[in-house]
Amino acid sequence: MAEARAMARSEPYNRPRRNSEYAAKTYTYSTRGGVWNSGDTAMEVMTNMARGLVTSAQSRANRIQRAIVNAVFPSTTATWYLSLGSAYLLQRYVPQFHQHMIQLPLVNRLTDRFAQLSAGVLVSGTGLWLAGIWGSRTLLKWLLSYKGYLYEPVSKTSTLTIIWLMTVRLLEGFGKPLTYSFQRVLPSLPVPALSETCRRYLLSARPLMDDVEYDRMVRLAHDFEHNEGPGLQFFLKLKALWASNYVSDWWERFVYLRSRDSLMINSNYYIMDAYSWSPTHVQAARAGNLVHNLMLFKRQLDRCEIEPLLIQGAVPLCMSQHVRTFGTCRIPQLEEDVIEHYPESAHIAVYCKGRFYVVNCFDVKGVRLSPRDLEKQFDYILEDADHDADKPTFAEHHLPAMTASDRTTWANFRSDHMGEGVTRASLEAIERAVIFVVLDDSSPENPDMKDWAEGHPLAKSLLHGNGYNRWFDKSITLVIFANGRCGVNCEHSWADAPVAAYAFESMLAMEFSGTGYDDNGLNKAVPQARTEPKLPLRLKFAFDEQAESIVREAVDTATKAINDLDHRLLPFTDYSKGLMKRCKLSPDGWLQMALQLAYFRDQGRFAQTYEASMTRLFRDGRTETVRPVTDDSVAFVRAMEDPKSSKEECIALLRSAVDRHVIAFKDAMAGRGIDRHLFCLYVVSIARGIESKFLNEVLSKPWMLSTSQTPVQQTKLFDIKNNLNKISTGGGFGPVTDDGYGVSYIIGSDSLVSFHVTSKNSSDKTSSHRFAKNIEKAMADIKALFCSIMAHLPDLANEHILPLLQLNDELFRLTQHEDKINVTSIVAVGDQSSGKTSIIEALSGVNLPRGEGIVTRVPLMLKLRNAGDEAERVLLKPLNRDESISEKVISDLDRVSESVANMTDDLVGSDKDVEDKPLELTIFRKNQVDLTLIDLPGMTRVAVEGQSENIEETIKAMYKKYMDPKEAVLLNVVNATSDVTASASLQLSRTVDKDKERTLVCLTKIDLCPPKALRKALEGARKLCGPGTAFLVRNRTQEESEADMSNDEARQLEQDCLKDIFPDNAHRQGIAGLTQQLVQLQAERIHATLPKVKTAIEEALLDVRTRLRELPRKPTSEFEALREISNRLEGFVKKIKDEVQGRTSDDHALLQRGVLEDFLEGSHEVELDSARHQDIDLGDDMKLRVMLLPPTHNQDVRLSCRMASESTSSPWPEDLVVMGHVTYRTAAQTVTLPFERNNDGEIQLPGTRGITVHSVQLVLCQKSVKSTDADALLCAQLDQLAHSSPSSLERKLAGLYHESTFFSASFHAELVKRCSHLRGGDGLPGTVPANVTTEQLKRLRKDLPTLALDFVNQVAEAVSRKSHVLLAEAFQGIQAKQVVCAAAQTYLEAQAKSARHQVTRVIEWEKSVTTTNHYFMSIVSDLLSDLERGRLLVMLPGKSEPLTWADVRKESNETQELLQVQIRLCAYWKVMLKRLTDSIILATRYELVIKPFLLDEDNISSAIANVLQAEEQPFRMGMPMQGELDQIDELSERERSLVEAKTRIEEARVPSLL
Repeated sequence: MAEARAMARSEPYNRPRRNSEYAAKTYTYSTRGGVWNSGDTAMEVMTNMARGLVTSAQSRANRIQRAIVNAVFPSTTATWYLSLGSAYLLQRYVPQFHQHMIQLPLVNRLTDRFAQLSAGVLVSGTGLWLAGIWGSRTLLKWLLSYKGYLYEPVSKTSTLTIIWLMTVRLLEGFGKPLTYSFQRVLPSLPVPALSETCRRYLLSARPLMDDVEYDRMVRLAHDFEHNEGPGLQFFLKLKALWASNYVSDWWERFVYLRSRDSLMINSNYYIMDAYSWSPTHVQAARAGNLVHNLMLFKRQLDRCEIEPLLIQGAVPLCMSQHVRTFGTCRIPQLEEDVIEHYPESAHIAVYCKGRFYVVNCFDVKGVRLSPRDLEKQFDYILEDADHDADKPTFAEHHLPAMTASDRTTWANFRSDHMGEGVTRASLEAIERAVIFVVLDDSSPENPDMKDWAEGHPLAKSLLHGNGYNRWFDKSITLVIFANGRCGVNCEHSWADAPVAAYAFESMLAMEFSGTGYDDNGLNKAVPQARTEPKLPLRLKFAFDEQAESIVREAVDTATKAINDLDHRLLPFTDYSKGLMKRCKLSPDGWLQMALQLAYFRDQGRFAQTYEASMTRLFRDGRTETVRPVTDDSVAFVRAMEDPKSSKEECIALLRSAVDRHVIAFKDAMAGRGIDRHLFCLYVVSIARGIESKFLNEVLSKPWMLSTSQTPVQQTKLFDIKNNLNKISTGGGFGPVTDDGYGVSYIIGSDSLVSFHVTSKNSSDKTSSHRFAKNIEKAMADIKALFCSIMAHLPDLANEHILPLLQLNDELFRLTQHEDKINVTSIVAVGDQSSGKTSIIEALSGVNLPRGEGIVTRVPLMLKLRNAGDEAERVLLKPLNRDESISEKVISDLDRVSESVANMTDDLVGSDKDVEDKPLELTIFRKNQVDLTLIDLPGMTRVAVEGQSENIEETIKAMYKKYMDPKEAVLLNVVNATSDVTASASLQLSRTVDKDKERTLVCLTKIDLCPPKALRKALEGARKLCGPGTAFLVRNRTQEESEADMSNDEARQLEQDCLKDIFPDNAHRQGIAGLTQQLVQLQAERIHATLPKVKTAIEEALLDVRTRLRELPRKPTSEFEALREISNRLEGFVKKIKDEVQGRTSDDHALLQRGVLEDFLEGSHEVELDSARHQDIDLGDDMKLRVMLLPPTHNQDVRLSCRMASESTSSPWPEDLVVMGHVTYRTAAQTVTLPFERNNDGEIQLPGTRGITVHSVQLVLCQKSVKSTDADALLCAQLDQLAHSSPSSLERKLAGLYHESTFFSASFHAELVKRCSHLRGGDGLPGTVPANVTTEQLKRLRKDLPTLALDFVNQVAEAVSRKSHVLLAEAFQGIQAKQVVCAAAQTYLEAQAKSARHQVTRVIEWEKSVTTTNHYFMSIVSDLLSDLERGRLLVMLPGKSEPLTWADVRKESNETQELLQVQIRLCAYWKVMLKRLTDSIILATRYELVIKPFLLDEDNISSAIANVLQAEEQPFRMGMPMQGELDQIDELSERERSLVEAKTRIEEARVPSLL
């Protein structure tokens, strides 16, 4: 590789460049968010540069992190911590270990003991960890060398293999491995023993040689094995010691890179998208979606997020080939090409109508473009390519043809004409691209599977295009056709086909599950950050006349090669792997034997055959050759061609040949192949100059038949079983030799095998069409060998499908009333007079009602069953239980039609209207295929007499009900003589089954339709519903029915009619083909949906049982009823006690501890400064916004208070009064002012003129409390009121007269007035009367009774409401509920009355006496101190400024005496409030909380119990209410049915399907 890379970096890359500006622009454009763009400012350039540096640093850090994770795999950081812990324990408890650790270099230099211990733990723990990693990886690598499991059947795995597998899984750890985590633990490919390789080669060559030639080859092999062979083997083993894989690098170099042939057809291969599924017809939309998915997959690959592929969930496959999936290009050189890989590539190259473009997949900021953005980029390209202004030259238009030339010509052209200037820059942009995208202007379609003989233009175009619109050097060329179809063309040297298929499959799977397309076929918009994509850049090329002539010659050569290719795609739909496995044969072995039989019939001889197998169980493994031609395969083919051979002999030989092939395939996978070993020995011999006749002869023999199988569903991104229409038909490649065939095949599903056959028209020995015909015949002949198994279709169906049908019927019976559970059903639909009844008759073998208009007026569930040895009969009954109509047994099958019509009239009346009341018709007949289907009334648009006017809507609703479940298979019956696309039932099917996964079309009355029109109808049906879904059926005419024509005679007429239309495929059509398809499809759907049905049953069962637990139980005796009532009462008492004592956490605890205080007072404390405002939530979406307003025009600072909502101002509520006090702090003092507000406004803060207010504390109290708020009260939190300080009630009472109120000007004026009144006149001077304090107290106390009783009533109402809620919950659903709630209400009303009485006595006592306690003088002293220090200011009438204590001393004696009275009144008020609050709360708490809920006697439960004991019918009190009784009965029946359904699924023995 070194000399090849040196060659690549020599002449073509070292020439001087011209037009550097274009080159720089091209390079900058193709980078991810380039540094420089035309028109950018210096700041934008610097920003882009910084962004690029950050991105680069992040990318480098992520790569380092991933490298570390891969380096220590299978260990993790958790095991490192464990190792450190183990090292610490060793150092702590094993002194010898500690002594050794502290003697280590660097550790012994540390003097601190803790530092020594830490360093020793780090060094020893890390050492133990690294040793563990080395040991586990060595052991794992040794274990993965074991390949014995390959040779053991899964059902007969040996104990040794089970132990081995468990050990491997244990050593691999339980973390999530990265993509390349297993690379270093994969074993190297072993070098087989020389003698064993020679022996196996001779065995494989024996069938291809006569005796003389074989004897000569034996002598050559013997000489090689004993002469030059051991020396070559020695050098090969030396290479295997140091190389990760002794084959792969030589295979890539000498087989691929040194080949000088054209890549087109000879090396490259193609892969197709889904055969029958195309999500959009818009080319740009499909391209944008796929490229977006490709970039997502590339990101996952770059970040190593792709899960490594595992066999049996434990054995890893080598993932090294995936590294070069994107950004890879094969560069031509004169002697040996090189592969260049550009991992940082972020752009794609696009070819459209002869023009080349570069599209950056990221915008200018590095954001990945969405599918919609990329769609716009491709729209721009398509529009630009249509302009005639700047047409490309011939050389530019046809430049890709050079990649289709031989490698030497392409290398010379590249060196001579593309080595400098804009041409070189454009070439590098293409080669550095992630992939090459072709917007092909052709629109090839997938032809019908039945018309494969006409060729397959789409597949052929993917392989070679027109010779000059594919860049064959790129690792992946994505081709998007004008009709939205797509595929890829892949270069072969960088990786094998499964790797490219994995990437393409992932792209398509992301498309399946992505955002999808809208009704116009455009990509749906998705929410994302705004992107700024760059416009696509048109690449430029400068070619001279000499270059143009070389390109013309290349185009001619490519055209000749294309015309020489003979290509056919054979979609074989008769059977697939299901039948092969049922016959206990390997599908791959079966297909290889079919190919051998077909080749022998085609050529009349056997030829050396190549089948590719993988060696990715070893590090850097690629492929190995399997040789299908063996003595056993030759014996089988000769027996098939010998008419004297019996079927039993052929089957025995087939089994022997397949078993031999399977062993050879597994040998190749296990590193015991033949051809790669011989190839490497040949390379060593050439390098050492040793001539080996044996190796020369072995490697010179051509591969006349080259085969390969394409894997299916390597990813886990979609469910293949439920998306059969999205399976790719695989891909193909060209023939290896001029007279040979290339065959690629893929097993798409249980009913599809696709063969891609290629050969050359120039050879008179080969014909792809003939060979494909031989393959089809060989497949049919091998199937015919097993006619003893396949002869009796009814018996076969009964044996395998009857258990499934019986289980499905039972599940339907048990779950038919469950809305969320749907079992598999076949729903027959069709327009009126479409021939649907005739189809049902043909399937069932009995006559059904016929006539004009709608004859089927109710859904008819037909259960077709094989009668076996029993008598034929029919059972007819309503599907839903109808007591007035009993089941009818019909032994005369000729009377079925009459019986169905009569029971329909009994069920829905004798008029012609349609109703959803199904009938169940079970038909037991001899040799009947087991099938269950639902026949719905025919779709009609016009009501006739006796039908409702909305008949069409009624039938559509019925259709939708039965067709909507994804478990339903839709059988559309359409008249072939009518317009298929206009069928109303088919249009409805398309709306419910948009993916065409479960729709079949049956075209009837084909004998009345001309062949050309019939083919058009068939093509239209398949286009609407997908290939393989349409069947042609001939209906019995009315005359034939009246003449009692038998079903066998009718089927023979049908076959005769079909043979005239489809001579080769008549057996796949008609009632027989439809029956087989329905049976198989029904069984597959049942089998696939059983897990979903079981999950739905379990969910429904859980829901039913949950609902049953929520309902009351039905007592069976008076004792159980009383116990139920007692338990509920005890539950209520416990819950209410938990509420009271604050132990609840359920939804009814609306207020938690401490919240009740805030509710009772509505108090809010806020801190404000001049820089902000604050919103106070007052409940009911009311907010009070308070804000400091700065002083203006020598005014005081103002406090603004306004009601506000989220966005606008709100009016002040009429019943709301906000009161409290404002405390603000200036530079010199703290001032407290009273505050009351019942409307929006502003408050002046006195003393703040010209100074700065540092902060404001605002305390607000709501004076009115709404009843809705009172509902939120919880009596549970009353327990805390006695211990809270200050209590909420005290604050509420304090809201009447705050401390600042007693020192306000209005209060002082009121005292002056009171003194004058007591002295006998107003305005008379004198001393302050002695009783002024008592009189003033009386006035202050006048509002106390109202507030106290309001508090009691509020608490009583809350307690009553809470008790009612809990009681209603406790006794929910039983008849005692109303009695219990009424008893509790009566008891609590009595307790509330007692509480009001107690509180009234407390208030009266407080009003009648004036007493103080030791707190009184303390409060007086504190008030005097606040006055003296200026913390409390006094307002006097006529004074504009508040007075300090010094100012008060200057006032009159009377004023000073009144101030003393104010101080005593304030102090007494505080003492009284504390005493009064305690008394009221204690009285209220005892009467409304303690006594009802906490005392053991005379409580609420006793009152309820007394009332219940007085009832005359206690049993009735414990019974559920009638509504609950009905629910219990319904849910119990549902539970029984669901349990039985679940049991049936668990106990069912589901047979394997064909």
